[in-house]
Amino acid sequence: MKQKILSFLNKLKTEKGATGADIVVALSIIVLTVAVISMIYVNVNNDSKNVNRTAGATRIATNILENINIMLYDELNNTLNSFATNASTGWAVENITNGKKITLDGKVKGTEKIFNTKIPKGYTVELISENIYGADTNPKFDLMKKITVTVKFTVAKAEENVSLYASKEREILKEVNEPETSKLTISSGQAYVPIRYSKAQEAYLVVDENSNDWYNYLNKSWAMVYVDTEANINSIKAAGKLTEAQKNDNSKIYYWIPRFSDSGQALYGASKHPIEYKTLTAETGSQTMTILTPSTTEVAPENNYFNANTVNGLWVKKSELTTNAVAKEFNLSKFGPVQY
Repeated sequence: MKQKILSFLNKLKTEKGATGADIVVALSIIVLTVAVISMIYVNVNNDSKNVNRTAGATRIATNILENINIMLYDELNNTLNSFATNASTGWAVENITNGKKITLDGKVKGTEKIFNTKIPKGYTVELISENIYGADTNPKFDLMKKITVTVKFTVAKAEENVSLYASKEREILKEVNEPETSKLTISSGQAYVPIRYSKAQEAYLVVDENSNDWYNYLNKSWAMVYVDTEANINSIKAAGKLTEAQKNDNSKIYYWIPRFSDSGQALYGASKHPIEYKTLTAETGSQTMTILTPSTTEVAPENNYFNANTVNGLWVKKSELTTNAVAKEFNLSKFGPVQY
């Protein structure tokens, strides 16, 4: 090929010039070269578009799942139930086994958001929500969902898609935020041990942090720990209870004061959502179960210790029960007065 081009150029320098055949060959070479370059450009361009579109689809799917993750379970249910079945609103809604499928084309109907995520033109989002039940679960309660988000798009007339999924569990809580022993203020060389008061034995007994017997705020029995030197804590653990002197040392017994509102409602985490009872009805049959879960409503903004510090609770010495403003107020709520 190279020799032909050189020969052609040499002939152009002669008086005879190039023949018709030479010109045809040269033009063919030029056309072929242009075609190859064009094809390479198109392929590179399509690959670049595919990468960009895939990145965009991944961003959309990820953002939707992240927004769902920060929602309460009942907020998710309310949102899913709020999607209109009328196609004129921009949504295509289909009831499927144990769930629902929602489809939205970006900006086709002007409704370009789903779970607070913008859907640009050229993308189609398909969100499937399915209730998950154990293989042998009966009755079936709405306690967990699988959320699958598929974002579809077209590149060079070929349909592509990105699909991501995540699970969402219903919040099943205790009557208050669980004690956070990691937030105890302990000096070097000190340790703690969880304790509970036994009325039958008239003693403070050592208890496991994960035990259901540690506390019961509805019965006004608060979570307690005893803080002392590591040596003394080891002795207490070995004995299984506090000594007479130790149980009267109110400066070393700490109460967990969980986050609560000014009206005395226990609040979920660091949020403004009260913890409330909710009765669930089985998906099949008439069985019910009652759980403690966050309310979808919020208490009004309050200027208190918990909001100022964004904490789930705090530890207060027993000796400060009547002087610490937060503990004093909690002791006047429905969870007080503390019994032990």
